[in-house]
Amino acid sequence: MVIWQALLDGLSVLSEKWTVVLGAVSVACLACSVSFFLSRKTTEEKAIFRRSGLLAGFFFVLSVILRLTFLTEAFVPPYFDSVEHYRIIKEIATALETSTLLETVPALTPNYYHLGFHVLASFLAFGLHANPIDVILVLGQVILAAIPIPIYFLIRQETRSDAAAFFSMLLAGFGWYMPGFAVNWGKYPALAGLLSLEIVLSIAYFIARKKSISNQLALIGFLLLGIIVSTLFHTRALVIIAISIASWLIAEKMQNIFKTLFRWVILSAGVQARVSRTEGNLRPSREILAEKGDSSLPPVAQNDIQDSFQTPSKVFQYLLLGILLAGILVFGKIIQTETLLNLTLEPYLGDGLWVTLTVLTLSPFALIKFPHSVYFSVLFILSVFIALFIPVGALSPGLENQTLLDRPFVEMVLYLPLSILGGLGLAGLLQILKSISTLPEKAHLYTRVLITTLLLGFTGVLSIESYDFYPSDCCNFVGYDDTVALDWLSKNIPPGAHILIAATQMNVLPTGPSGSFVGTDAGIWIPALTGRSISLAAFDTDFRSTSTLEQLCQLQINYVYVGGTDQKFNAAQLNEKAEWYEGILFLPNAQLYRLTGCSQ
Repeated sequence: MVIWQALLDGLSVLSEKWTVVLGAVSVACLACSVSFFLSRKTTEEKAIFRRSGLLAGFFFVLSVILRLTFLTEAFVPPYFDSVEHYRIIKEIATALETSTLLETVPALTPNYYHLGFHVLASFLAFGLHANPIDVILVLGQVILAAIPIPIYFLIRQETRSDAAAFFSMLLAGFGWYMPGFAVNWGKYPALAGLLSLEIVLSIAYFIARKKSISNQLALIGFLLLGIIVSTLFHTRALVIIAISIASWLIAEKMQNIFKTLFRWVILSAGVQARVSRTEGNLRPSREILAEKGDSSLPPVAQNDIQDSFQTPSKVFQYLLLGILLAGILVFGKIIQTETLLNLTLEPYLGDGLWVTLTVLTLSPFALIKFPHSVYFSVLFILSVFIALFIPVGALSPGLENQTLLDRPFVEMVLYLPLSILGGLGLAGLLQILKSISTLPEKAHLYTRVLITTLLLGFTGVLSIESYDFYPSDCCNFVGYDDTVALDWLSKNIPPGAHILIAATQMNVLPTGPSGSFVGTDAGIWIPALTGRSISLAAFDTDFRSTSTLEQLCQLQINYVYVGGTDQKFNAAQLNEKAEWYEGILFLPNAQLYRLTGCSQ
């Protein structure tokens, strides 16, 4: 029943905000269409890819409706980051109306703040004459719905299997609560960066697979443009692009490196002994001829040498793959023991454990049929783990205690290699079943259909039924009572009022000093929505203390706002000191107090 209620809630939002949804969907479709058109190769395959487009389109529309459910309980974008998103987008939209964009953008923020997403949302708000809050909320959910689409076409192009591509798309969309949960953190630029990253990887994949295409220069131009756009959406997308390209190139060279290495090892140590048993002593020149397949050697000796080159090479490939997997386990263990990093794997080893185990179970079949892509995925995972520990403070004075990738971004991006492994694993399993010659043709078909249906059904039910489409209590700062309180405040409190709001100390870095204070309830929206100024204090501040009263008087605080989150001021303390704090607005989940104790 959860899924049906989510659909109904999503349809209700769609009927209310259909213009904004239509605009956001149009932008997402324009972006994702790149993946579709790159997949079309020949006239004979047009019908196949038309079917693929319809399947991906149906999934996208259904995902949009489900994800719009988020807006039924989110009055503003979640978390404290969203206040800054709203401010920047509103100012850019205003600049578009007044034709002062070039003067406004440089002064928006003292430091670069992922302006790509803000510019896109601002153009939508300006073009649709929509509230920036609605645009942020809708665009974020539409981007989430679009993220699985490029993966569908990547896997479809690699495997020629609609079932495998759909399975990969299902994993990317709903397999784990990441990256979807990131909207609760206000990570809208990062999500936009993930979508543009996938499109960049689609273009790069097409160029790598089709080295003799006539429009290669145009595609390279699109690739460079996509890298620039991805960086504008989120700077760390550039790091992921670099990791992806490096992982792909290393994976592509692995087999040749292994063959070259073992050719040298076998010729210097093993071939001489084997050939001696077959034909007697051979000169080194005969060994070289044997390597080239010279027919003057007996067939037994030639086969012996050829097997010597291939079998150990495969063994060594699997050995190195095991070393890479061991590296992942080691870094994963280190991440689990770090206080600020131990949540990195929680989406995949906690609620999503069964889906992760399903992917790992299918991975050996992917290794058999698609070894290059498996090596890429393993190298990708290991690289992003390592990037969590690589400092970048030397690059800029403003990046002290920063690393190449931060914990939230790694937590968000791990769905990508796991979804790829899952899709390739299913495709490999189906190909292996098809190659079993002992089964009749109908038995082949029925077996593949049964396994695909069971796997898709199991994963779909496990993922979607347990998926939370609604905002998390951790980060949804503004409830209905808060909207009433903020509206009352804007109409009844003097414009120059100074309001105290609850905050906590934020620290997301594994090293270095603690971060600054950040708001923890709806009070963080007071400047943006009412124009009043605020100051922050720890949510566990003791308002019964005389020293606290003295500090508030020194800060010239006029009012204290109490929101409805867990990390809010203690209203009981304020009520206890009625001679210092006068309650002027009481709602079940929002209160406002006037500071009167300073005169005493």
